[in-house]
Amino acid sequence: MAAHRSGLLDLKEVVRLVRDEVERAWSQAEWARKTGVNKPDLSSTVTGKRPPTRDILRALNLTKAFAYQRVSGRHRGLLRIEDVVDLLRDQVMRGGGQAEWARNMGVNRPNMNSTLTGRCPPMNDVLRALGLKKVFAYEREGRPRERARQ
Repeated sequence: MAAHRSGLLDLKEVVRLVRDEVERAWSQAEWARKTGVNKPDLSSTVTGKRPPTRDILRALNLTKAFAYQRVSGRHRGLLRIEDVVDLLRDQVMRGGGQAEWARNMGVNRPNMNSTLTGRCPPMNDVLRALGLKKVFAYEREGRPRERARQ
């Protein structure tokens, strides 16, 4: 499984990771027993019907995180907020400054400035102008855990 440069995993990659873990444990029931995960939740995640629950994420040492993704185009990788700020900074510099870029792109300049200075995450108008959308992603915390046997 190839992780993105940002270290974030999308839903497909997490489902693939769950399937790999289940295969190593020989069955869904065994992996669920070892990790303390609810079997129906595990089954729904493995089949792609539901996103992973908190228990599944805990067992994989993953956490849910916000990320940003391009709305269209070939490069649909996940971006962290730092990447979005860098992209915005680059666009603003090329666009002739904050006021000029905001006017040309139909963006609220105070919203844009708050994103550039790190006071708040990008608002919808800034994301639209950059061709991005907010998505859920998952990031690693460490090695998978097993529940202690009783």
